[in-house]
Amino acid sequence: MEKPIRSPLFPLLMSGFYQLLKLVGLDSTELIAYVPRIFQFLVGGAFDIVLLKLNELYNPGTQAIMVLVSLSNWYTATLMSRFLVNSTEALLTLVAFYLWNRRSEGWNDLWSRLIVILCFCMRPTSLFFWAIVWPYELLTMKTPFIGRVKFIFKNALTLLGMVALSLLVTRWWFGIWQLIEYNFLYVRDSCNSV
Repeated sequence: MEKPIRSPLFPLLMSGFYQLLKLVGLDSTELIAYVPRIFQFLVGGAFDIVLLKLNELYNPGTQAIMVLVSLSNWYTATLMSRFLVNSTEALLTLVAFYLWNRRSEGWNDLWSRLIVILCFCMRPTSLFFWAIVWPYELLTMKTPFIGRVKFIFKNALTLLGMVALSLLVTRWWFGIWQLIEYNFLYVRDSCNSV
């Protein structure tokens, strides 16, 4: 068996929608063709809503400007509506970041970290965002030393959760203990060196 380089989580998510259509008896050819478009519409709409909520945290009272910027953004208009898995990764990362910014309110920190773990298992490139945010937060914290240690410990547990879930998903789907993210980077580096 070849070494897998992609996680099965996103295709499983999409197949869940198809199974739901089959269960309710709506699995016509036309509707099956439109499910990815409907899902993309929902992802795009949810992304815009969460982006506005995040903007309200940082810049209260600027929703009108944010809507204008978002609707006139070339990236949002062209690419956000084309690549479904990338848009889903962007939405999950944005939701996790929104919850992370509100981590002092109840369970938001835990939910944020769980979404980060899921997003990493679906698309490992989502880790790059957090590789910038977490060290920045650590360096700018205004808490005592024990607060910094707790923060490092939480991030270490999150990274451990990422690796553990990735290994479990790979074992469950492919039947082997492999770290898909390592395989992806290895294959990518091998292709670039040729």
